[in-house]
Amino acid sequence: ELKLPEGDKTWILKPATGSRGNDIFISNSISEIESFISGKDYSEWVVSEYIDKPFLLTLNGVSESGLQFQDTIGRKTHIRIYVLMTKIDNKPKIYYYDNSLVFCAVEEYGKDTDYSNLTNLYLGSKWFEEHGLDGSKAYRDLSFPLKEVLKELYGPLFYKKVVLPQIKYMLNTMYSQQALEQNLSNGHSFLVAERDGNPVGYAGYQVHFPSLEFSKLHKLYVLPEIQQAGVGSALFNEVVSGSKNEHCKHLILQVNKINPALQFYHKKGMYIHEEAVFDIGNGFVMDDYIMRLDW
Repeated sequence: ELKLPEGDKTWILKPATGSRGNDIFISNSISEIESFISGKDYSEWVVSEYIDKPFLLTLNGVSESGLQFQDTIGRKTHIRIYVLMTKIDNKPKIYYYDNSLVFCAVEEYGKDTDYSNLTNLYLGSKWFEEHGLDGSKAYRDLSFPLKEVLKELYGPLFYKKVVLPQIKYMLNTMYSQQALEQNLSNGHSFLVAERDGNPVGYAGYQVHFPSLEFSKLHKLYVLPEIQQAGVGSALFNEVVSGSKNEHCKHLILQVNKINPALQFYHKKGMYIHEEAVFDIGNGFVMDDYIMRLDW
C-alpha cells in the first residue's frame, strides 16, 4: 500500500533494484502513481519528493578515460553512502563506510533527456558506449569522494560561516580572562610551557572531577610552529603526573571528532570511552569524543 503525504508535491519513484534506468516515473498525482505501480511487476519501490531546483555540481577538466568536462550549468548528483547493519552478541551494530561517493549525471542539467535528469550508472555506461567510450569507465569518471567534493565546495566558506563564528564565541565565553579566573577559583590547575622565555603552549586540568577518582584535562594547546617538538607531550605527561599525585586513577578529556589531536591522544594511551554532543549556547554544539586514560 502506497502512503504519501497529501499536498502540492511532485514525486519521483523507481523500482528498488534491477530496473537499469527503466520505469522511473514522475507525477504530482498519487492516483497516477498508484496506477503506474499496479501495472508493473516490481515488489519494492523507492519514492522521494522531486526537487525542481536541484543542487548542481560543475565539472571541469579531463577524466581518466579522456572525457572533456567544460560545464557551464552543472550536473545533478546523488550521494552513495554504504552502511552495514548486523548483530553481534545479539546487539544491533551499524557500520558506516567512510569513503562515500558523489555520483554525477552524464550530461548537464536542463536537457530533455534521461542522461541529463537521472544520475544512473547504467545510463552513464550506456552514454559512454554510444559516444565510443569504454562503458566500464563511467563509474570512475562520474563519481568523486564526498569528502573531496565538500572540501572543494565549502572549505573556505564553511570555515568562515560556521567554524569561525563558533571559535569566536568560545574564545569570548570559555577563554576570556573572566572565564579563566573562574576556572582557577573552581580548582583548575594551569601549566605553561616556555621556550627561550616565551610561552609556546599551556594545559589546564582539574583533579577529582567529575568524581573523586578522576582528573579532567580541559585544555591543551601548543603553537602550530612548535608542534611535533615534544611540547604537547611534555604538558600531557605533567598533567598525568599531577593527577597521580592527587591519587586520581583516571584522566578524561573531550575532543572534537574531527580534531587531528585525536591521533596524539591515542599515542598517549587514551581510548574513546563514549561519544557526546554538548550544547554550548548561542546555537552552537560540540560533537565530541570523551577519551579516557587509566592507570
